[in-house]
Amino acid sequence: MAEGLSRVSQTPSNHEDPRLAELLEVIFKFAAGDLTARGTLSDDDSALDGVMAGINILGEELEAQVAANRQAQQALAESENQLRTVFNAVQDGILVADVETKRFRMANASICRLLGYRLDELIDLTVEDIHPEESRPDVARQFERQLKGDGSLATLPVKRKDGTVFYADVNAAPVTLGGRLYLIGVFRDITERKRAEQAEELASRDGLTALYNHRTFHLLLEDEIARTHRFKHSVSVLMLDIDHFKRVNDTYGHQTGDVILKDLSSLLMKQARTVDRVCRYGGEEFTVILPETETPAAMQIAERLRTEVERQPFDIGSGKTINIAVSIGVATYPQQANSLEGLVKATDIALYAAKQGGRNRVICYEAKMARKDLSA
Repeated sequence: MAEGLSRVSQTPSNHEDPRLAELLEVIFKFAAGDLTARGTLSDDDSALDGVMAGINILGEELEAQVAANRQAQQALAESENQLRTVFNAVQDGILVADVETKRFRMANASICRLLGYRLDELIDLTVEDIHPEESRPDVARQFERQLKGDGSLATLPVKRKDGTVFYADVNAAPVTLGGRLYLIGVFRDITERKRAEQAEELASRDGLTALYNHRTFHLLLEDEIARTHRFKHSVSVLMLDIDHFKRVNDTYGHQTGDVILKDLSSLLMKQARTVDRVCRYGGEEFTVILPETETPAAMQIAERLRTEVERQPFDIGSGKTINIAVSIGVATYPQQANSLEGLVKATDIALYAAKQGGRNRVICYEAKMARKDLSA
């Protein structure tokens, strides 16, 4: 029917008003999507002329509106492209998860490379899918904390598509988009940092006992002495030596001696407070740094350790056990020494006094011991 009307408008009959035919032609062009169609106006101020003028004005307004909408859509598309370019240019991985379903809704190129997934594969996954199974309860707790804005930064194990696991710092925050709540997570691969930390940790530990080694003992003690200056506290040091350890090695062998050293290390760690630092000073000597501890409390701790060692049977294999004893020297900074070297020396002198006094005892450093040591 429209085609018939169009043909009539294009070829008016003898009795049809040419201006009405033109008006119909403009209307049909509008209906076909041609907003540039315009009709001619006469000067007779007729009703038909008024309708044509109204249609021309409407056409101009519609054309301007469509042009404005087209510009807005183009600007929006350009903005989206720019945002997507920036989103994918970020070196850290970004994932956006729907809080209700915990499914990912957006991901950038970096996280796809980091996890080894294509974008369409990653969008089908949930938060749990990219973490090792054993860590998922912790991930769930962290997810809830991040939703509340509490603990936004967390270090979590992350599982790649091929099953390998790495650690990432995950910084997350909640955001509402289109009436739905999402959690935006930024993932930073800290594999190299972890390796460096592990290497540093290995370098700081004794290979046999896994306690802090001699070098780390001095670094830890240096830090504690610096803290005493800031907070006006004391720091005490215990130095322990296994009594007659050479006899143990000669009787049972060095392998048994190593077992005893490891078992003693475990006992000391179990008995130490959380803030204490247990170290293997060398050979059969151990040190314990006691932060914020005055001499009387340090003596009580030392006596408790000595007693625990004395009552502990040490397994030497084949169903046999032996008992050992330790001598312990105690000194406190700054009451009995005014430097790191002085504190270590004072502790060593007190240990020597405990050995000389019959072993299996605790001796606190006194100034007269230093004079006796110099005269010896």
